[in-house]
Amino acid sequence: MAMSQRRSDLFCSPSLVSRLLTLASELQRGRHTSSDASSGSKLAPFEDPSSIFSLREGSFNTSNWKIVDSRRFGIHNSTLSFSSRKVLQVLQRKGFQAYLVGGCVRDLILRRKPKDFDVVTTANLKQIKEQFNRCRVIGRKFPICQVCISGSMVEVSSFETVPMGANKRRKFQLSQMPKSCDKKDFVRWKDSMRRDFTVNGLLFDPFVHTIYDYVDGIKDIKASKLRTVIPARLSFKEDCARILRGLRIVARLGLQFSRETAAALEDLSPSIMTLSKDRLMMELNFMMAYGAAEPSIYFLQKYKILDVLLPFQASYLSDQTKNQSAGSSIMLMKLLSHLDKLLAADRPCSCTLWLGLLVFHLALVNHPQSALVIWTFSSILYLGTWKRALKFVRENNIGHVHFVPEILTPLGTESDEVILEEASYFVSLVKSSVNTFTSSEALLKSLARYSMTSPSSRFDVFFSKKVGKDVANLFDGMVKDIKSYDRKREMGDINYELLKKGDADETRFVLGKIIFDTMNSELIHQQRQESLMDTKPIHQRGQKSLEDTEIIHQQLKSHEDAELSHQQRHKIPEDKKSIHQQKQKSLEDTEYINQQGQRSLEDTLIPKLEKSLEKKEVILQQSQILSEETEPIHQLSQKSLEDTDLIHLERQNSLEDTRKLVHVRQKNQSSPATDKFQRPLSALFK
Repeated sequence: MAMSQRRSDLFCSPSLVSRLLTLASELQRGRHTSSDASSGSKLAPFEDPSSIFSLREGSFNTSNWKIVDSRRFGIHNSTLSFSSRKVLQVLQRKGFQAYLVGGCVRDLILRRKPKDFDVVTTANLKQIKEQFNRCRVIGRKFPICQVCISGSMVEVSSFETVPMGANKRRKFQLSQMPKSCDKKDFVRWKDSMRRDFTVNGLLFDPFVHTIYDYVDGIKDIKASKLRTVIPARLSFKEDCARILRGLRIVARLGLQFSRETAAALEDLSPSIMTLSKDRLMMELNFMMAYGAAEPSIYFLQKYKILDVLLPFQASYLSDQTKNQSAGSSIMLMKLLSHLDKLLAADRPCSCTLWLGLLVFHLALVNHPQSALVIWTFSSILYLGTWKRALKFVRENNIGHVHFVPEILTPLGTESDEVILEEASYFVSLVKSSVNTFTSSEALLKSLARYSMTSPSSRFDVFFSKKVGKDVANLFDGMVKDIKSYDRKREMGDINYELLKKGDADETRFVLGKIIFDTMNSELIHQQRQESLMDTKPIHQRGQKSLEDTEIIHQQLKSHEDAELSHQQRHKIPEDKKSIHQQKQKSLEDTEYINQQGQRSLEDTLIPKLEKSLEKKEVILQQSQILSEETEPIHQLSQKSLEDTDLIHLERQNSLEDTRKLVHVRQKNQSSPATDKFQRPLSALFK
């Protein structure tokens, strides 16, 4: 397509121009804008950088812009939070355009409950603040308003917002818009182009049931694909935090990276070290606290980002992958799996829970314990008192769980005092392990157990001392005197409001439940494995019995085949004799039939001939009488007599011929060689 070469001062911000200029110099935009990947259409090269926004008809493909009825996806206003609906209503009543945007629209299409609701509006930040009493501006690079309504927070951004320090936006010249595009469409399109991934580039107006899609976001959602809006390398260079957000989205929603996005992510992953520690902590908490910790750790390890964020866990998983035996489980991943079962996007936890879980596991790796100690430790956290915990463990006769290297092989029966002493000591080890997450020196010391880690390696930690202290406080009462520890609570559902706030008692309760559930599920798994092993010899014996039976069956069949073959060999002469007898009998039957035929012939023809002669005599007598009466009549009779004699002669000849034929027939039938040429007797009279 030809691009307009006219230079003009247009509406877009310098940051957006910069992005698209870089895009133009590196590669053509192709499918990363609104062009259709399936049709293979691409934009023409940008010959003049200033012509990028000279938007004549055909300068970009508006045919791929989609306006979709949200009710097709089962989205109704009742699925939105009250606070988000209220913000939209207030802004729209004041004459501003306002839309839900980003991940909440994506989650609604996927029929998931959104983690939060974000709003974008044509109002600027000052105008937004004027509409709401409880509103504050946050963020330096990209300021937004945080509006509090009915105890819920809604983040509201403006179409007009540009990064701090940038020059003022140059006004958009309406005369340069393509004919098929109005101002509202173009403003929405620009906002979509600023987004990180296509699945987050959707805008939704719930009051008219309309979703606006300018970047093929709905198509990628249906294809379970995660793709950057602009080329992936350019996108990640512009904001490397998108690497972590992409991993989080893939882990939580089960999407797959596009090929280009995955390659760029792998190459540029080290760039996340340029982010602040607070930003890294925030992104990691988004991954771990919302029900997708296990897949998040998996993808962080796959793309070698876990080495940066959680180096000890990365080394542990690498070692487990190399040394893991068939059928064995990795305890860390099991713990995270049971954490995910209790959390969700709308039921998150504070970082003290998942960090406390990592601290517990690290202490167990560095200082393995017997299964009985871990059962007791988790039961104390879960049930609240050591007496109830120990009673529960003893009464249920909980067995040994096999995790390597975390769980030691039991040496024998231990008294309650010994178990409590060991559990108390393990609590102190857990508490001291918090330092590994807040101190580089402690982290390096813990990593010394893994040979792949160089002693000269330098690892940064980004957990604050305050966060570490909150985690350590979870175990304070258990360290001083485990017998006096009493946090008894009534068993019931988890209070997610308290858990989200980091309440110590609620966090301890959930932490104990996760550890207990992990041990219990592994115990059940091992019992099933043992049951299968016990049935294996029986199966093998049964298999051998089947094989023996098959051999006997084959031998019997072979014997039967030999006997049958012998019988068949003896049966051949008998069969020949039987055939000869059958032929003899057939000849006798034929002779009998011929005799019967002869008798039938004689019985039929002779009476007829005699009757004919009698009639002839009568005729002669009548002729003689008539001849006496009249001469003419006599003459006529004489002629009739002559005719009658002729007939008689013919009949005599016929009778003689018939007898000759019968004689020939009998002669032929007496020869076996002519059996197959026999014809029915009735054919002789045709």
